Amino acid sequence: EREEKAMEEARREELLEREREAAVRKEQLEEERRREETARKAMLDRQEREREVARREQLEREEKAMEEARREELLEREREAAVRKEQLEEERRREETARKAMLDRQEREREVARREQLERE
Repeated sequence: EREEKAMEEARREELLEREREAAVRKEQLEEERRREETARKAMLDRQEREREVARREQLEREEKAMEEARREELLEREREAAVRKEQLEEERRREETARKAMLDRQEREREVARREQLERE
């Protein structure tokens, strides 16, 4: 009977030891799962930050390109305005030259007519 009790006690101790080992393994596995989940979340967070940085950089590049295009458009308009201004100035000079030539011709014609009038008198 004592041997039986001792064997029963030994079996209970062995069972308790196995349960403790199983509990320790379960806790280790749970801790490993938590570490992996933390690492996975950290990786996802890092990837999200990298995507956000890339998105911001892309937006900055697009904004710079649009600003450059606006500057080029403005420069082109300024060049066109300068050309138009020069063309108008050139046309004004030609008209002024033509007007002076006409006035000179009219003055010469009047002078010729005046001389002819004086000769007739």
